[in-house]
Amino acid sequence: MKKMIVLACMLIFMATTAGAGSKTYMIDGTITDIKGDVLTIQKDNAKYEMTRDAGAKVNGEMKVGSKVTVVYKMTATTIVVKEAKK
Repeated sequence: MKKMIVLACMLIFMATTAGAGSKTYMIDGTITDIKGDVLTIQKDNAKYEMTRDAGAKVNGEMKVGSKVTVVYKMTATTIVVKEAKK
């Protein structure tokens, strides 16, 4: 019985930490352009361009003019470290 409780706790811990990662953000706006997997969303006076991940869930039909809420993560693709000036 004790082993089953420990195993259950381990599985719960692994399940909760497996999804841990970068913070998610959300934006509400209007789609102004769609080119392939790249969306342009306008919110107020700012435009945001983002690439849709192949695994992204889409509820409804995306088209120019659609009001949307997008949940996204920021992921670094390249990091260049510069030496401090002496």
